[in-house]
Amino acid sequence: MRRFGRKNYDKVMLAFMSDIQYWIYIQHPIINTLKSQLHIFDEYPVENFHSLVRRNTSGKVTAGEWLRRDAIFIDYNQNDNEFARSFASKRSYPYTKKNLDLMTKRAAIFLLQFFEKIWINQGKAERRIEGARIKKIYYYLPPLTKRLPIGALPMGYSSSHPPSQDQFCDYCNNNFNNYGYVLICGHAYHQECFMKLGSKCIYCYEYLSSSIDELTRSFNERLQMESDIENEFDLHLLMIFHLNRQKKSNVIIIKI
Repeated sequence: MRRFGRKNYDKVMLAFMSDIQYWIYIQHPIINTLKSQLHIFDEYPVENFHSLVRRNTSGKVTAGEWLRRDAIFIDYNQNDNEFARSFASKRSYPYTKKNLDLMTKRAAIFLLQFFEKIWINQGKAERRIEGARIKKIYYYLPPLTKRLPIGALPMGYSSSHPPSQDQFCDYCNNNFNNYGYVLICGHAYHQECFMKLGSKCIYCYEYLSSSIDELTRSFNERLQMESDIENEFDLHLLMIFHLNRQKKSNVIIIKI
């Protein structure tokens, strides 16, 4: 998530891994479920229902109790669609089999021509640093007309050693041997070089390690900052309490 610039999501994996380590430490039974049915742990239902709740509530509603009430109501009635069916306009499928066959052929021709252009424009990719105030790295890949952020490319391009465009292996300078492994990160290695490195990409391993260290430090600082804010808020409340007591003690009652 760090290379995609998702500020609100880049620490989610760290929090999840922290939870897993804690569950392993206390021998929680959820670990067995994670090992056997990892695919059921999907955030899509949560995000989808959150969007559903927000779509059916006012933007001014921010209180947790009100949102919880609306969520319970929506969840209870989301499968009861008789009312919606009564007022919804009926629609017919707009495409015939002949139209679908024609669109399929057009799509096939477009894809063939597009990948042919990619093949012709091999080695013509450009790397540029652009931005008026904040400089960011962008790539231009013919025949695409729009620039691509570095996060749209394989992870190797975010490392300190991007995949080489001039030679096959990213570890040695042997240009006479073009046989080996091309990894999903974009880096490529000769078989003997890959074995020397312990069957791992050293550049992406370094990038992931440094990113984890940076996010961990930022995550801990954020937690400490929230703790300091809570302590400051408690001190503020305590100060108000003492001031109110002092005001009450200074009140002079005059009897007539």
